Amino acid sequence: MTELEKIYISSQRMFSEDGEDKRTFWQKHKGKILAGAALAAAGGAGYYYRDPIKKKAGELYDAAGDLAEKAYYKYWMSEEDVKKELEEIWSSVKSLNLDAIKTIPGRVERIVKFCVYNAGDGQPAYVQETKKNLSELLKYAKEVVYMAGQSDLYKKFNDLLDKLKA
Repeated sequence: MTELEKIYISSQRMFSEDGEDKRTFWQKHKGKILAGAALAAAGGAGYYYRDPIKKKAGELYDAAGDLAEKAYYKYWMSEEDVKKELEEIWSSVKSLNLDAIKTIPGRVERIVKFCVYNAGDGQPAYVQETKKNLSELLKYAKEVVYMAGQSDLYKKFNDLLDKLKA
């Protein structure tokens, strides 16, 4: 028997219908077909509801960011950090250097958030003192930028003062 005949005979045995498995195509593959259909349906539903899903995911992402920001200003920013920042801001305002004064709104925003997130019934005394000192600083800074003719900085300081009062 030649090598070619051996291959032919083995292929006949392999693909013959005389074997043990007499199931139909559906019986052999119905699990795979149903799983594929279920995945296609899930993909279609996800595509159909993509906008509400994106909206809800965005809301959850924003909520997590707000919670992280609140935790930072409430628990990890200490009294010493706030005092140090206030001293640096006061020195910037008193120097009357306009370039240094332009950096103040971003720095004050952090302290305002610290005061806002720590406000409430259990408000520590140093938060009340910080609010008082910050109000004085913002009023003084408003006068300085008003005299310098910086109306945009004046508005920013006024907005920060309003946030602090709220």
